[in-house]
Amino acid sequence: MNLHSRLFSLLFPIFLPVLFYQVLPAEAAQGDPAPQASLDHNPVYSVTAGKSVPVSVTFADPREIAEMRLYFKTMAADEYLFLPMTISGKVTYTASIPPAGNWTKGVDYLLLRKNTRGEVRKTKPFRLLIQNDFSASPPSQGEIPVQTEHRVSQAENLDFAVPLRVVMTTEPLLAEAVEDPYPPITVPGPGSGRSSGGMLGGPGGVSFSIKAGGIGFTYRSFSGQ
Repeated sequence: MNLHSRLFSLLFPIFLPVLFYQVLPAEAAQGDPAPQASLDHNPVYSVTAGKSVPVSVTFADPREIAEMRLYFKTMAADEYLFLPMTISGKVTYTASIPPAGNWTKGVDYLLLRKNTRGEVRKTKPFRLLIQNDFSASPPSQGEIPVQTEHRVSQAENLDFAVPLRVVMTTEPLLAEAVEDPYPPITVPGPGSGRSSGGMLGGPGGVSFSIKAGGIGFTYRSFSGQ
């Protein structure tokens, strides 16, 4: 093996992830004509069991948004539950993920938005890692009403630290929602010190930011032309 071949064989494993990181988003963009939005993600590594996680979505211009939903489930669950997000301050939608119990390991959640034209989009799922806390007092809040689009096993609700009153929705949207492009944002484990970034499609070029507990997301739309 000559010197050039040897150098290539040593460096190729290093270059390969960089090449895929650059090429794959460009290919995904060609198949999705919707305006794109850049995403800055400041990940939270974990949340403590027994504590609810407030999630807020702030839009630069919310006039096109007809409805926002927060879907969530534990890692062990098969189906999502959801909460309608309520608007406050004219530009911000809020809801809270119910407190997870010990041994839950993690909670997956995604955000669904429906615009005034009836178009429905959803983010790819995010994951919150759950830290056990056996010394904490049980949450004082009572039963939390949530909705579902599928029949949910009662055993799945036991992963939450408070009882959930599950009601079947009359307007399922998750199955018809168009998923925003690009790989999901992964939340690294505690101590890794890494941040993640990606791209997200927005309805009509809308801009918004998200907070989930200590997580901050900023979506900046552009024409994509």
